[in-house]
Amino acid sequence: MPSITKKSGVRPEIVLPGKRICLIDDDEDQLVILRRLLMKSRAKIESFRSPLVALEKIKQNPPDIIVLDIMMPDCDGWAFYEELRQQESLAEVPVLFVSCLLNARNAPFMRDEHLCDSLPKPVRKDELFAKLVELLEH
Repeated sequence: MPSITKKSGVRPEIVLPGKRICLIDDDEDQLVILRRLLMKSRAKIESFRSPLVALEKIKQNPPDIIVLDIMMPDCDGWAFYEELRQQESLAEVPVLFVSCLLNARNAPFMRDEHLCDSLPKPVRKDELFAKLVELLEH
């Protein structure tokens, strides 16, 4: 796996070309931050403020990976994740949880470690790229 560090020389803008990333967060400011962090990734980015709207859209055209908040008003991230895993076409889509509420040791998704990971907010660019690359390589 390419390491996303200054020492390695791997540039984040070359690690995700053509990948489809779905961002889901009810906070528009957080979506803007994530889009800015991913700006040079050469990935195709689609963002949603509603997990319910996102689920309907991605059923038709599954992304390569989903970056998901937990606390959202119409459907929280855990419920979205459980519904995602029930959909045959989406069951293997990796999910990166991004939230200030995360504790990786007690998160309910840990049973699917190869399909999930987490990052606390505020997100750092190098950590974001490293987690995305790791999940996409499994």
